[in-house]
Amino acid sequence: MISDEGQMQAARVTRDAADKASAAADRMEAAAHRIGVLLEDGYGGNGLRLMLALEDEQARNKKPCIWNLPAEGPYMTSCGEAFEFTVDRPKENGVKFCPFCGCELKLNIIT
Repeated sequence: MISDEGQMQAARVTRDAADKASAAADRMEAAAHRIGVLLEDGYGGNGLRLMLALEDEQARNKKPCIWNLPAEGPYMTSCGEAFEFTVDRPKENGVKFCPFCGCELKLNIIT
């Protein structure tokens, strides 16, 4: 059974993740609008090529989010958040990406 404090922390983490997901959705909507403008703008048909080049560059520069697991307590993420599973570890829970920043997850066990 999870303590009241643990439940409150889980609720905060969930609420924060939902807020970040909402903000990311807003950014995606704005990006979609900019893409539409690019494709209709006077780029001589090169708008799509410019966008693909930008996506390739972003993919090459994206670093994983490192989750450090101390002896006790929640995982501390390299994007500045904390997360705790009630059972097992990320792999056993099917978590491959950080729910906060969206980067691929890399686990670092601190002994």
